[in-house]
Amino acid sequence: MSCCCCFPSSSKILLRCGSQLIGNLSTLSEDILTVSLDKEGKELKVKESKFLNYLHFEPEMKAEFLEIKCEDGSQLLISPEHLLFNRINGKVKTLMAKTLKVGDTLIKVSSSETLEKQIKRVKVVEIGSSLQKGVYAPLTQSGTMIVDGFFVSCYAHVQSHRVAHRTMALLRYWWKQKSKIYQIRKKYIRKSESNISNIIGIHVYAEFLMRLRKLLQVKI
Repeated sequence: MSCCCCFPSSSKILLRCGSQLIGNLSTLSEDILTVSLDKEGKELKVKESKFLNYLHFEPEMKAEFLEIKCEDGSQLLISPEHLLFNRINGKVKTLMAKTLKVGDTLIKVSSSETLEKQIKRVKVVEIGSSLQKGVYAPLTQSGTMIVDGFFVSCYAHVQSHRVAHRTMALLRYWWKQKSKIYQIRKKYIRKSESNISNIIGIHVYAEFLMRLRKLLQVKI
């Protein structure tokens, strides 16, 4: 099986109503928070998006994650091939976590006591590694999310966040329609079961794209 990984079970994703352990998202279209960007690649403000489902869900798997520590004492555990965002010459750029260097600047969202979200930039002061249990890769409608306070992509194993987001358009559309059906069933049938598939491993569509990219030896 191709490796996807992304985040361990201790990571938390920022929701509209607080934060949640990344493996405990149970409802399609749950409101999550992310950061909006303009065409020039400058972050604007915190906005809402929708959680759709998991691209990788493997609670018992152990994997090696990068442990990124920042000047404000915060840290992020993330798989080496995952995409995150930093600032270069005033613009937001995408890079693989494994290419991050000490001194680079990441985008972080902090919450005040009044629940107002503030975007700030923090400098990386140390990069190590840590073996962790649990592997989770959520997919959101925007293709981005805030994990442990850091603005990150939903995608991995590619160089371009924009290209990855486009290739996932079909899957995002399917899960969005599935969510609408679930909401109708919930309203009229009043069943309380989760609409998250929680299939152990990597989603078949994501694994297909990774295998296709490897077969064609395409760099994106």
